[in-house]
Order: sequence, then C-alpha cells, then structure tokens
Amino acid sequence: MSMKPSADAPHPLKALREAQQPKLSQNDLIHLVASRTGVQLSVQTVNSIENAKTVPTITTAQAIARALDVPTDAIAWPTPEAVRDNESSRRNRYFPPAVQTAMFAAIFSVASESPERRVSLDEALHRLEATLRQQDTDPDEIARALDRVRHVVAEEREKQQYPPRRAPRPPTIHAPDAR
Repeated sequence: MSMKPSADAPHPLKALREAQQPKLSQNDLIHLVASRTGVQLSVQTVNSIENAKTVPTITTAQAIARALDVPTDAIAWPTPEAVRDNESSRRNRYFPPAVQTAMFAAIFSVASESPERRVSLDEALHRLEATLRQQDTDPDEIARALDRVRHVVAEEREKQQYPPRRAPRPPTIHAPDAR
C-alpha cells in the first residue's frame, strides 16, 4: 500500500475509515479508538497520517488497527516512493527510501498483534538483512538499519512495559474552618 495518497488512491487509513458502515468521520474514528483501546488521538494526528505527513508510531497504528479490526500494517505501510516524498520521516531520514520501507516492515512484523503475523526480533532482523543484501545495500548501511530496528523495538517494548505514569497530586491544603 502506498503512503502517499493520490487522486484515485486514498491513504489506506482513510479508505478503511470510509469503508466502515456507517462511514466514519475523523472524529468518529478518534472516539472509536478511545472507547475500544483507551488511546487518545487528536484530529491532527489522524489528519497527518491520512495526508502522509507522518508515519504513525507503533502504538498509534496498533490502537487504530484494534479499533477497526484490521492488521496493524494495513494502517501504515510505506512504499519507497512514499518515503522518498515524505519529508517528515525524521527518525529514519538518513536511510534511503528502500531501506526505510524494509525497516518499517521489520518493525511492524515484530510488533504485530496477530500471533500468526508476529515474528521474533531475530527473525525480523534476519529477513531485513536478507532483503537489504538482495537490494545490494552497503554493509555499513545494513548494520545501521539493523541497529535502528533493534533500538525502535526496544523503545516500544519499554513503553509497553513501563507506561508513563501521572505525577501524584500534591495533598490539598484545606483552609482553616471559618466557624
């Protein structure tokens, strides 16, 4: 699936959202995600994903996929052309578009919520390395890509293991009784 929407092919998220019966607006999607997963999204986030201004985080893609009952990779699956045209792919901008696409595939295969689609990190790294070797990618570039995927997966696992906590509220100081 292409990340960059064209006149005849909308972004996969927009196509999924509009294919629901009844058709979902962006606000409806936000409420659906919040009610089914507890993840709060903004209109700006959904809009940025649909207009290919950003690639969703794994957590966001999983939440949207869970709410719409589709595989995670149906939400965001960039192609080399889309990555090349997408200037906001900041984290991975130092990698060529074809390498970024292979990296996204590896990350989403590890993070997949579907047991039959999920693979181990070692298997994903092995597939990534094989794919990049097939593309005649420089060995240093392959090593950097493998390290980056390990890092992103470790970050996501840490987020899931230790979700952010709210700071405890300071005790309320009650005014003296005015009686």
